[in-house]
Amino acid sequence: MKHTMPLHMAKADALVREAAASCLPVTITWRRRGGGVDTGRARLLDIDENDGGLWITCPTEWNLSDARMPADGWVSVSFEQGMKTCRFDSRIVTTPGPGNATGRNSPPVKLEWPTEVFEQQRRRYDRVSVPAGFPVPVTVHRMSDGVDTVLSEPLLSGRMIDLSPGGLSMELPGEQDVAVQAEDRVICSFAASTGGPRLKVWGRLRHGKRTGRGNLRLGMQFLDLDAGLPGQLALKNIVSLTSRFRLM
Repeated sequence: MKHTMPLHMAKADALVREAAASCLPVTITWRRRGGGVDTGRARLLDIDENDGGLWITCPTEWNLSDARMPADGWVSVSFEQGMKTCRFDSRIVTTPGPGNATGRNSPPVKLEWPTEVFEQQRRRYDRVSVPAGFPVPVTVHRMSDGVDTVLSEPLLSGRMIDLSPGGLSMELPGEQDVAVQAEDRVICSFAASTGGPRLKVWGRLRHGKRTGRGNLRLGMQFLDLDAGLPGQLALKNIVSLTSRFRLM
């Protein structure tokens, strides 16, 4: 769904240097020791001019448990540059490991200088409303901190309002206890067809507001649908479902 191309090395170096000088926020994706793929947020800090290393803040997730540390010493890093997303893979040189101080007191992480940087043209997705008479229940679960990416007890249950490959909106009864807040990482599940298997998609809650009827409307951004076979399969099913909505 995105046009990806490698950048010329000189342009890639200049772009990463500019991003580091601006201390841009980045999204980190990695395969964790406990199994599955995890994602977190960090920020570029500085460049080590002695050996060309790149310093970033330590993702909070790495301080939670050993199971959430990168399994193979590699991470995928992405950041926004205008209307484009830049991404590169890098090997971890130094990391504080679990159990260290969190937040501003957490030691930084050093990455190898990327050998290849890819540029993705971001595409703005149009949300497609769910047709009347075609209810799509959505269940939201908290992302597990355990040894595997499993579904915890449901946090929220509601109905889908609209959908796109970039995310969804859902509405839930006003009296439902909301135990999540903006920027929380969650797993949402819904069925792409009546009686069919439920899709399990990682996401991040972006906003919430009350409707005129007193219900709560939440917006969710999908994460990592272009990373790995499970994400690509989920993306394919979401595109198929939005196409069906347009025809109904």
